[in-house]
Amino acid sequence: MVVNLAAGLDARPYRMSLPASLQWIEVDLPEILTYKEGILANEKPVCALERVRTDLSDGSARRALFADLDRRAKRILILTEGLLIYLSAEEVAALAKDLAASSHFQRWILDLASPGLLRMMQRTTGKQLSEVGAPFKFGPAEGPAFFTPHGWEPMDVKGLLKTATRFKRPPFFLRLLGRLPEKKGPAGNRPWSGVCLLKNADGRGRTGRRELHPLRLEIERPAVRLGVGGPFHGINRKGSALAGSLGRLCRHGLFLTALHILGSDVLDVLCKAPLVAKRSVTFP
Repeated sequence: MVVNLAAGLDARPYRMSLPASLQWIEVDLPEILTYKEGILANEKPVCALERVRTDLSDGSARRALFADLDRRAKRILILTEGLLIYLSAEEVAALAKDLAASSHFQRWILDLASPGLLRMMQRTTGKQLSEVGAPFKFGPAEGPAFFTPHGWEPMDVKGLLKTATRFKRPPFFLRLLGRLPEKKGPAGNRPWSGVCLLKNADGRGRTGRRELHPLRLEIERPAVRLGVGGPFHGINRKGSALAGSLGRLCRHGLFLTALHILGSDVLDVLCKAPLVAKRSVTFP
């Protein structure tokens, strides 16, 4: 089972080569999922897709949801793309502990920004996002080690700039930076963003069971760019402001910030961009 928390407009269940029997659970606010279902009404997912309308900021509601999912499958992968950066450190810690308490939640994939990149983002598009009630908050000084006291151990970490450089996605000068070796340990003041694979440190639920298969994540290049306003325009004030911020990010060449924010949520569904390149990265 794959559980995508704050799934937004992610379209992986429609575009990835997945087993038809795979359970894929999308969790988000009711209005977001209703809007998404309207856009994708004529599309068919390739796996067993289910959507759950839940406010993840409600601790009691999310713990009840996690307990229910934990009973339904024995090997569960959690995704939180573009979620944690909007939470405080205390809120992220509480979420991590709630996830770790579910014995069948074996792996967790999340995106993470360094304190240096967080400050850069707060000075740029973060100003506009703060105005619409979505400030950037989370960029732990410990890096992936932040999650260790809360029940999760880092297994693998992939820097977004270095990974994007492999597929020639950044501008030329950033590709040169992407070829430099990454320093080990927390990035600190250096602008860094990455994807982390964590494992549940609690041994319950894994003894005598098969480990999850190697995870393959698709990295894609859209054939069109997101313009100011773009497909968000006219949805509501918050959506329009967000799209304008993302468009300005792309125009000003703040690639690290844009790469962190422009996940599949925007590009997959709203832009409906034809893919001109598709690659995969394998995690152990």
